[in-house]
Amino acid sequence: MRSCQPDPVTEITGEDLAAAHYNVGILHRIRGDFGAALASLEQGRAANPDNGIIRSAIREAISAREVAREFTRAEQDALAMVRERLGEAGDVLTNDLVIGMFQDGLDDEIIIQVIRTSEVGFDVSPPTLGELQRLGLSPAVISAMVEAAGRWVP
Repeated sequence: MRSCQPDPVTEITGEDLAAAHYNVGILHRIRGDFGAALASLEQGRAANPDNGIIRSAIREAISAREVAREFTRAEQDALAMVRERLGEAGDVLTNDLVIGMFQDGLDDEIIIQVIRTSEVGFDVSPPTLGELQRLGLSPAVISAMVEAAGRWVP
């Protein structure tokens, strides 16, 4: 473990600290932890205020945080719309409702999340599965429908 210890003779500069904080900040950003990313990047900027790369990374992390927030809001709005439709349909998710979500342009992840968290009344007979595929539903969505149909006994 001695090799992991800093050399007591080598001086750690502000540039070294800035680079370390930058690297940690980028790792946090990749993980989607924008608060921790910005905190690390700000420490890097404090260690080396003239570092343009760190200033750019801060701007990019702020932008990515806003995009993630907007995506979350859009996802929540889409789920609320689907829940409203389910309420109108008697709280049972059917093939027609899944087709409607698909035709409305909802992402597969959202459709699958709704399938996994709803009571379902799917027709997953082979001819119907072929029709769902011809309509353009992804294999992931069709698979989630088949799996959910096995969970819920009408």
